[in-house]
Amino acid sequence: MIDRSDVLWLGTDGSGVRKYDLRADGFQTARYQVNFQTDLLTQWLGVPSSLVVPNVQHNNPYQFRYTYDKMGSLWINVGSSDFYHINLNTRQPKK
Repeated sequence: MIDRSDVLWLGTDGSGVRKYDLRADGFQTARYQVNFQTDLLTQWLGVPSSLVVPNVQHNNPYQFRYTYDKMGSLWINVGSSDFYHINLNTRQPKK
């Protein structure tokens, strides 16, 4: 996933999240605490863990999909789960 600040986010198969700033050099890495999508939302994007819905937390990270709308909000889906809207200014998700 590439976010609106040109940061590339990569999930690995068991080795955690990789963060690469496309405007600079080098990767930031972190071992998984839970899984790719949960760690991305909570640790890196600041969404409170209590607001990350179980369908997003427990689905296959290889099926994680995202897009941004014209307002800069993030929309995510994992597998056959519903789409969730996350306002990146307030860090509040909506189903």
